[in-house]
Amino acid sequence: MKQSKLPALRWSVILGLALVSLVVFLVLRESQSHDDLSPEAYDFAVADTAAIDRIVLWNRSPDTALLTRESGVWLINGAHPVRPDAIEVLLETLYRVRLRGFAPDAATANILSAMSTYGTHVDVFAGDQNLKSFTVGTETPDMLGTYFLRDGFGRPVAVHIPGFNGFLSSRFFLREDLWRHRILWSSNEPVTSIQLRFADSTAASFSLREQGGSWTLEQNGKKSPADGMAVQALLKAVASSQYEGVVIPSDLAYAKQDSLKALEPRIRVDVLRADGSRNHLELYHVPPDPEAMTEDGTPLEFDPNRFYGLLDDGRMVLVQRFGLQHLLKSSRALSASR
Repeated sequence: MKQSKLPALRWSVILGLALVSLVVFLVLRESQSHDDLSPEAYDFAVADTAAIDRIVLWNRSPDTALLTRESGVWLINGAHPVRPDAIEVLLETLYRVRLRGFAPDAATANILSAMSTYGTHVDVFAGDQNLKSFTVGTETPDMLGTYFLRDGFGRPVAVHIPGFNGFLSSRFFLREDLWRHRILWSSNEPVTSIQLRFADSTAASFSLREQGGSWTLEQNGKKSPADGMAVQALLKAVASSQYEGVVIPSDLAYAKQDSLKALEPRIRVDVLRADGSRNHLELYHVPPDPEAMTEDGTPLEFDPNRFYGLLDDGRMVLVQRFGLQHLLKSSRALSASR
């Protein structure tokens, strides 16, 4: 009798443990579900963006962009000033981002899979305090929201910026050349000499030198006083002129660097500063659009609006003629007797 009751007892114990395990599982799942729907799961905004001094962006490439604020200046990877417009947009995004809706249950697995492969992880700091950590995923099907996932939670949510129609993932990019300020030269050292050489016009070429607080213009070996206001405008252009974009290895034009260096630059700008440092810019023609024509139907020899530029730090850039209009002045524009 006693022996026949033992198997039944064992089964009772096993069944009881299974029921307890099931209850625990359901409770934990329900608890996790509530956590994933709690306000913390979709609280990505930073109320005081002025306190932010470090933002780390990374993905599985692996690529990393480290943005730091040092003495009031934002730097990319600790070395170069950041584009003001890019960091302003990113900080505005961190301030204004809001919940748009929850990811559909049926799509959650695919969204998480895409995040793990293509997502960008974001860490936001104020000093040693981690303010937010989350992953930026793909856009929603209607292209008006972006899936975000906070660290520690399992359910992604769709977020947006109220009043803005579009997705936000493009604001969290990692390429250093896109983050860098597009100013030609970032030095703050005073300029003591500027020289422009135009291959097509020796008459327009000149040297400008500062001597005892005044500027002297030299053109074709002749020296004359320079126009003070014109010089100040040129100095401002030296400090503020920007390029359009950096030519990177994946661009077809990148392979042209060696052939360009073998040619005479169409325009060369040389800047000497008070500390002895030098900056230069060499400009070369850009091939025209094959379909571009002059008014009389003659094919253009080169793009009239852009140049390839070689900077002193070795980068190849694309510049707009319009963007350099205040820098590429002729000798006549600088002469006090014009």
